[in-house]
Amino acid sequence: MWVIYGLGNMISNLPTSSRWPAATQDGVIATVDLIVAADGTVAVATPAIHPTWVDRDIGWVVRLVRETLADPAIDDGLRGRLEASLQRTTSVLGP
Repeated sequence: MWVIYGLGNMISNLPTSSRWPAATQDGVIATVDLIVAADGTVAVATPAIHPTWVDRDIGWVVRLVRETLADPAIDDGLRGRLEASLQRTTSVLGP
């Protein structure tokens, strides 16, 4: 049985400080496919995890980390913060 909880608080508006580290901007969105058979039984696929990062510089925009990193037009500063966020997230959840 899969249990998905505590994936992040995307609207907390916590400041970055020693009390609230940069990791407070990290989170994930989980998606899962449900397959309903003709007989009514339901199968649940393995959840997919989509790392997120809250970009407070532009008004608390929740960015999908991997998709944003794939954009060659993002600036080096943003790229560095997203790469750091992805490293923190994968150190907890795995690749």
